[in-house]
Amino acid sequence: MSSTSELEALLTQATRAHQAGQLVEAQTSYEALLKAEPGYHPALHFLGLSYFQQGQADRGIDLIRRALTLKPDYVEAHYNLAAALQAIGRLDEAMAHYEQTLAFDPGNVGAHNNLGAILLQHARFEEAITHFEKILASNPESPHVLSNLGFALREAKRYDDAISYLTKASLLDPANADLLCNLGLTLQDVGRHEEALAAFDKTLAIKPGLVEAAQARAATLKTLGR
Repeated sequence: MSSTSELEALLTQATRAHQAGQLVEAQTSYEALLKAEPGYHPALHFLGLSYFQQGQADRGIDLIRRALTLKPDYVEAHYNLAAALQAIGRLDEAMAHYEQTLAFDPGNVGAHNNLGAILLQHARFEEAITHFEKILASNPESPHVLSNLGFALREAKRYDDAISYLTKASLLDPANADLLCNLGLTLQDVGRHEEALAAFDKTLAIKPGLVEAAQARAATLKTLGR
């Protein structure tokens, strides 16, 4: 059995190779760590992550689960397992591990954001809004967060609030065509057609091939009698 300091030194070396994209070298080091200390949960976690990144999803997920069996409060492993499950469409399982991440680390921005995105897919709009609002509290000038919150509010039919957040986001990120399109669609929802038209014009100036914006612009022009 190696000492804790020796294990940590070897883990640092392995994760450096991992971060550099040298997955096979990293895996060799993780496996050497596990041979020396079979219950060393960080090595199980990162070995699993490396296999997932290589496209061996089931093997990777199994190893990360084994790490969590050894250390149930391992926040980084819960988060990475959730992200892996989300990536392969196992959304209910992903939600459970994002919730575990937040149980141990309530301010985890990535977990709030990704859980909010899954809740949107499940049409659980108010719950998604709650998660995006929690991120916004610590990132009030993030156009990405403002945009996500605005989109969720629109889906919840809270149009005035959605317009407020989407407008602020568009001022912070004026070259984001998808954001401008969402703003235009929300303005269209409440009959503010001239403002919607302006938003669609800006959208198409940035991204001329955005079909949704072109169709919405045509519909707005028809509504305006032009």
